[in-house]
Amino acid sequence: MEAREAAIEANRLSPDLVPAAVMAARSYLDAEKPKYALRVIKKAWQAQPHPDLASIFAELAPEETPQQRLKRFSVLEKLAPAHSETRLALAELHLYAEDFPAAKRAVGALLETEADARVLTIMAAIERGQGSPDKVIRGWLTKALAAQRGPRWVCDSCHGVNTVWSATCQHCEAFDTLSWRPAPTEELSTSNGLDMVQLLMAEASPEAAEGDKLDPEKALDVDTAPPESAAIALSEQTQEKPVN
Repeated sequence: MEAREAAIEANRLSPDLVPAAVMAARSYLDAEKPKYALRVIKKAWQAQPHPDLASIFAELAPEETPQQRLKRFSVLEKLAPAHSETRLALAELHLYAEDFPAAKRAVGALLETEADARVLTIMAAIERGQGSPDKVIRGWLTKALAAQRGPRWVCDSCHGVNTVWSATCQHCEAFDTLSWRPAPTEELSTSNGLDMVQLLMAEASPEAAEGDKLDPEKALDVDTAPPESAAIALSEQTQEKPVN
């Protein structure tokens, strides 16, 4: 009870602080008050769209269909329609719904303005879902491996990338030093989606031996995979069903 009240109070004091909003929303969910949780998420999304907010938003209705989630997501989309996180979340939801042309439209101008590893990997997933040749898929993935990692929780003290937000840096233990900003290009971690890039590259390669392919179920372990991985993995299931 004390932890729940502390999270709600932290969100009241800083409604645009993503970690506080996530904790407060989860506290409301635990208390079976989803309307309050949605209100917290909407206010934080309007200030700073973030994948952690998208994740807790999904928890509000875990059993809904991809089409139902797309319809519900319009609430957040209207709050920050041009923000890159909104566009990418929308693209991933369209991937879940197997609407690959719509996913491509959602990515849109990000290919010109913010073509980081996540954007390029989503493009590879779109091409895979549409049944494109392996060389096209590998082309996007090759670009993704060399691209900027995109925003992560980066320590302002040691510049280490943290997989999740915490009050202290998991590398140097400095207090209150994590900022949501682009990670160093050379930093590789399971939180940046490159595990899924490696998976898709292995699956796209005609030379890959059957025994060398990764198990998608293992690659999508909920403790290590980024929020976008599940959406991207869906394209593997639809490779044999290209959209006309």
